[in-house]
Amino acid sequence: GILDRDAMGEPAGCAKLLEVLKGASEPPRYHIFGHVHTDYGVSTKPDPSLDRTVFVNGASVTNFYTIGNRKPIVLDVPLRHVGPLHPAVKPVFLG
Repeated sequence: GILDRDAMGEPAGCAKLLEVLKGASEPPRYHIFGHVHTDYGVSTKPDPSLDRTVFVNGASVTNFYTIGNRKPIVLDVPLRHVGPLHPAVKPVFLG
């Protein structure tokens, strides 16, 4: 798996989910998860078939549920404008 190692170094993620990602006609740009607490971080190009996908394990606690010793992971996601926005949507651009 990708960013899914447990405290013993064994993969603990969902193999079926990884196969679905690999088999997608257009792999996702981002795959964000966080259930496996021990393998926190970001990985790019971990697999040739998923070379455009950024994997993020954003687990906020450690394996022992300790809070506060991990920095937030921030993604700068480019916006794609594909048509008019709904009137209720108010885009905010932070610069």
